[in-house]
Amino acid sequence: AAAFWVDYLRLEEGRYVLYDHAVHEGSGPNVNGTAALGLIRMTFKLALDMADLLSVDAELKEKRQHILDHLSGYATWNIPDMGKRKLNGEKVFRLAEEGKDWNGNNTLGIQHIFPAGQIGLESDPELLKLSRDMIKVMASWNDFNGTNSFYPAAVRVGYDPQEILRYLESWAGQKTANGMKHGKNAHGMESCTPSIVTINLLLCTAHQDVLRVFHAWPKNLDAAFENLRTEGAFLVSSRLTNGMVEYVEITSERGRTCTIDNPWPGQQVAVTRGDGRTETASGERVRLETQINEKLRLVPQG
Repeated sequence: AAAFWVDYLRLEEGRYVLYDHAVHEGSGPNVNGTAALGLIRMTFKLALDMADLLSVDAELKEKRQHILDHLSGYATWNIPDMGKRKLNGEKVFRLAEEGKDWNGNNTLGIQHIFPAGQIGLESDPELLKLSRDMIKVMASWNDFNGTNSFYPAAVRVGYDPQEILRYLESWAGQKTANGMKHGKNAHGMESCTPSIVTINLLLCTAHQDVLRVFHAWPKNLDAAFENLRTEGAFLVSSRLTNGMVEYVEITSERGRTCTIDNPWPGQQVAVTRGDGRTETASGERVRLETQINEKLRLVPQG
């Protein structure tokens, strides 16, 4: 995929431009579709990470990094009133820089956020505001094809978790198999994932290399999870009771560095490692060096 985009993208006036593609079925030719740009960024970031971890493709790194650093940005516009929905000129993402501007269904307009994963809580605050406004304006909480990407995207950019859960409960109540499957949608994972993925991301995420537990879960709802797999090859378990995180357990499958938002703001953290040693960490964000298959347990100090 990376080789294809190296060949296909055009470098013009200092930026790489994507021509002649379709944002929606039959919508082309478009220029710089937002979803496509997100997926292209995902492709090159993944290719660079894999090359570093496997010590391969050194001769390809410079070009791939140049594309990543100079790829066109996401187009925006002040969306006009569209009749059925009273819109007030909010600034949001456009579906493409040229060609398709908007669509009344599906969720291509947020798929650079999820599944492409190119915007999250570590992103620029203005980009996060733009993303949350896009979620609000699109309001695709009950979309036939797009629900599976819309809810996780809302979590990724810090949209109100109470509102996410309220819409999710309504969506699940209309479906079959305890809210885990869209009864009329035959598209496999697209049909089954909205509830599972959204709940998991509300409970725990390591997106953009920062582990967070219960960061988007309403603190008035007790909850617990075990061995949720996160980015960085970590298995994470934790429990929230009466608004307080009791503990965090982390199994490091590949011995990578784990950076975690302190679950106990303003408090020190006691970290017990697999060999029984206990150390103290502090700060808003804790950086933990780990070993392969090491298990760590974090609790508030004192």
